[in-house]
Amino acid sequence: MSEESIHSFLSELRKVVSDAEALLEANTADVGDQVHSVRDKLIASMHDAQQAMQRIQAQLSTQASKATDNANQYVHENPWTSIGLAGAAGLLVGLLLRRR
Repeated sequence: MSEESIHSFLSELRKVVSDAEALLEANTADVGDQVHSVRDKLIASMHDAQQAMQRIQAQLSTQASKATDNANQYVHENPWTSIGLAGAAGLLVGLLLRRR
């Protein structure tokens, strides 16, 4: 996930929050038409934020899939190294759990 997509998402989230605050202020002022305008802006901002979250989710899913494929390839190319690493990790976890 790139920094640009994170900043884009955070920007969208800030817009949603500011629109929600404006909606709350408009409701307390009881201004009628302004409430509908602010509400429409809030809905649009929420939609934009949702799309940004979906883009980030797709990027994360792609990166996770690539990492899984790389790990799978490494294990197939280096089976004994992988077995040794798994055994060492199991031993370490066992020692840590025994101390409790």
